Amino acid sequence: MKENYRFIVHSIIVFLLIIIFPGILFSQDFNETGYFGSGVAKIKDGNVSAARKKAFIDAQEKVIISAVGSQLSLGDISKYFLMLKKLFFEKPDIYLQRFKLISENPLYDMYQVNIQGFVQQDMLSQDLKSMGILGSGREKTRVLIMIAEQDLSGSSETAWWESYKNRLSEASIVNKNLSNYFRDSGFYVVDPSDERKGKATNILSGSDADPEEVARFAEDYDADIVVIGRYELKSTESRRLASVESIQCAISARVISVKGSSVLVQAATYKLGMHVDELTASRLAINNACSHLAGQMVDKIYLKLRNFNYYEFRLTLGKGSEKMDVEKWLASLESLLPDVVPRSIEEKEDMWIVKIDSSMKRADMVQRILYTGVAGYRSKLILVDGEVIEMKIFPER
Repeated sequence: MKENYRFIVHSIIVFLLIIIFPGILFSQDFNETGYFGSGVAKIKDGNVSAARKKAFIDAQEKVIISAVGSQLSLGDISKYFLMLKKLFFEKPDIYLQRFKLISENPLYDMYQVNIQGFVQQDMLSQDLKSMGILGSGREKTRVLIMIAEQDLSGSSETAWWESYKNRLSEASIVNKNLSNYFRDSGFYVVDPSDERKGKATNILSGSDADPEEVARFAEDYDADIVVIGRYELKSTESRRLASVESIQCAISARVISVKGSSVLVQAATYKLGMHVDELTASRLAINNACSHLAGQMVDKIYLKLRNFNYYEFRLTLGKGSEKMDVEKWLASLESLLPDVVPRSIEEKEDMWIVKIDSSMKRADMVQRILYTGVAGYRSKLILVDGEVIEMKIFPER
């Protein structure tokens, strides 16, 4: 029944896409010369100018829909439609390089605009790959789910990462439910049942967890991000029916970047489940809470991952350098590159490791450092490999 319902919903979405956004069907023809977008808006209270502006925005969104349609099947678009709409279709300014007006017409009570838009295809493809919709499963963002559990018995909190025995236990229903929601949203969910990975640890859950400790643990699983938190079930009184069990599930969690050892997103929710059977009520509460929590997190995670790049500076400052010297250099770097978000500084093998996040591309960042210069320092580039930038730093006297 559930599969039939999904099939019907997907079929309706595909039908609407074909009727409302016909550009998808022939978007391949515009791949080199641009994509066609037809926008319309209702003229309210005789305000033609406002309607024209909305029609232009609508036309630009249609261009992005056509561009996405050139890379994805209608089945994939219907499957991920809500996520694509929020992250791509409604943000044409991110991907639209330029457009030219083909025609515009004020109709009876509508304003119509037709444009030809030119899209930054490489950026669009990269973002679709980061969501896991394009490319192989390994290109998806790998997420490790770590939710500690406390059931109705009120016993002490249990967590699968504390011992291998808990990894496949029935008590991991929240981890399983969240895994399903993240998998359906385009993530690759790491299976924690592989006993060859990850040593048992007493990492705290929720807001008590140390991001660096969590990141180190998740590295063994080759995870990109970790969803760590806790949930608790409580029995509440049903005001409507005395014979109905009412169970509340409260979940709080944070999303931690493994590379940056930093918190990307945090969220909390609580939902009820009601049924004559206590176990069924508990499962309903858990499912409702997991669905709501994942809905709060997924879009924010993608936006965070899209807007920030992780970089690791490996610096040689000379003998006798101390952390304070690195902090001074980092302060000067932030003056040169205001969007830099420092994560950590540590010394390793006669080298200082400085981890940062930045929305800048690697090439642009390196060029600014070398040619504009970090105030008070001379920089010599040694190596650039992926997110790693190795440099020698010479303080100016």
